[in-house]
Amino acid sequence: MDPFSQQTAINALLDRLVARASGELEKLRYSRRSLRRYRTVWRQLVTFSRQMNLGGDYSETRKPAT
Repeated sequence: MDPFSQQTAINALLDRLVARASGELEKLRYSRRSLRRYRTVWRQLVTFSRQMNLGGDYSETRKPAT
């Protein structure tokens, strides 16, 4: 799999993860304010992962791919 296709697949997985986690919090009857806060933080994390080319994993010691 070429790097672009791999990154696209990872992005889709991250988007699905955020959507599923959000759905779970809705089932648990979190307030709209809390849901919005979690979604905002998760979207920022996904954006950060994409900008840093972290791929499908992240740790404090991992260096971004260049």
